[in-house]
Amino acid sequence: MSRWEPDARGRLQQAALELYIEHGFDQTTVAEIAARAGLTERTFFRHFADKREVLFWGSLALQDLLARAVASVPASMAPIDAVAAALEATTPLFEERFDFARQRHALIVANPELQERELIKLASLATIIAEALRRRGVPDPAASLASEAGIAVFRLAFESWVHDAKRRALSHHVRQSLGSLKAVTSGKAIRKMTASTSPAKSPSSPKQGSLIDDYLAAVGPANRALLEELRRTIHAVVPEAEECISYRMPAFRLDGRIIAGFSGTSKGCSYYPFSGTTLKTLADDVEGYDHTQSALHFGPDRPLPKSLVRKLLKARMAEGRERKPSRARSSSG
Repeated sequence: MSRWEPDARGRLQQAALELYIEHGFDQTTVAEIAARAGLTERTFFRHFADKREVLFWGSLALQDLLARAVASVPASMAPIDAVAAALEATTPLFEERFDFARQRHALIVANPELQERELIKLASLATIIAEALRRRGVPDPAASLASEAGIAVFRLAFESWVHDAKRRALSHHVRQSLGSLKAVTSGKAIRKMTASTSPAKSPSSPKQGSLIDDYLAAVGPANRALLEELRRTIHAVVPEAEECISYRMPAFRLDGRIIAGFSGTSKGCSYYPFSGTTLKTLADDVEGYDHTQSALHFGPDRPLPKSLVRKLLKARMAEGRERKPSRARSSSG
């Protein structure tokens, strides 16, 4: 009896990582992963929705850790410092799996499809952090800005960490990245860059809407038509929604919160509610579509009907309304 072997999920993750490195992500099949792990495909699908999820399992645990960490920092701590403290609290989680994290990072950097999935994960983390800040009484837009900036700090820190020959802790790189951010925002560094990109001195700088137009122009004709129709539908349902670019994808902001986003690749289109619960709430409605916890995939063969987009937006906005009373109660107590 091989007592030293990891559990089924761990064996599948290790087998998948080895095969992705040996043959490439696109060339590896679920059957090959299961066979390498000495398990069946049925066992694979009991643990993962698809072969991409092997690299992203554990996101919920990370979200929970960050939310609890933000809630536990001293009330006097500034929002961005609270976020940084929460990010530092993730250090033990990543340090114990350094080799896996380093190899996983290399795979994601080399694969556009995985990069998209990583950006979705980071967007979900930003949403969770912003919600945790609001529960502490931090209003918008401060909560949203601090969470987005914190995730930017985390991305830079993580990349530095996996490439650090001295093997300094992730927390060290978080502090370094945060220090760089504060230097930039205080005007102590990169003065020329901040001056040249100032809106007051750059009247010709592109608006968010034109950035979305540029994004759509790079998408294939069939998928572009779907996304343009989706864009019109979102504006019809929520006319007051503001267009923006979030995590390199077109998105829509309402009252400081991202309520929807989309992306298009050669393989199809995806709709993002920027929430980990919206698609669960509408599980019956999205049945039949390929989807994960935070992304709904569609294409010319199965477009998103306007009625479903309306439900997705209404459900996402309802989540925001439900959280407001709880913040009021916590501040009054």
